[in-house]
Amino acid sequence: MDFWRRVVDVRVLGVREWSLVAVVALLPSVVGRVVSGSDGRTIVPGAVLVLVAAVVAGILEEPGWRGYGLDAFNDRHGALVAAGIIGCVWALWHLPLFFLPGSYQAGLGLGSGGFWLFVFGLFALSFVYAAVYFVTGRSILAVVVLHAGSNAAGELVSAPGERTVESVVTLLMTLVAVIVLVRRVPG
Repeated sequence: MDFWRRVVDVRVLGVREWSLVAVVALLPSVVGRVVSGSDGRTIVPGAVLVLVAAVVAGILEEPGWRGYGLDAFNDRHGALVAAGIIGCVWALWHLPLFFLPGSYQAGLGLGSGGFWLFVFGLFALSFVYAAVYFVTGRSILAVVVLHAGSNAAGELVSAPGERTVESVVTLLMTLVAVIVLVRRVPG
């Protein structure tokens, strides 16, 4: 019963936790957009479909990755190693998308620099998502919303050509997340 409460109960999160989720989800894309000097008038075709896909991805992935897997590995190995294990598996999970014509990942090209940036980015985000998960009292809902928000921001807010800036911001967030995981999460 605790598992499902952590999936659906919005009352366990306060303004501080929801603000954390929003900032972490939006920060890389917003900083990338600001650095690019974009006028913000980019229209993304199918924005509603992008939002639906982002929410579905969060709902389908996070109960397993963070809600079950992270807890199980944390009990055995500690939060830092658990986040790394989940990050490796999470990156492999996305590999089939590189073979799906028309997907963002296929557009990067298997084995390209963009491919490696995407894979490393997922691995790094695993630490960020783990930190948010633990800081929010193991809220699965928080990481579902974070995952959906990150995906949507990446599609709807990101400025073309600013993936490098977004990667640097993600790396900085990862460093903070690692510190949080080492200092605040019992193994």
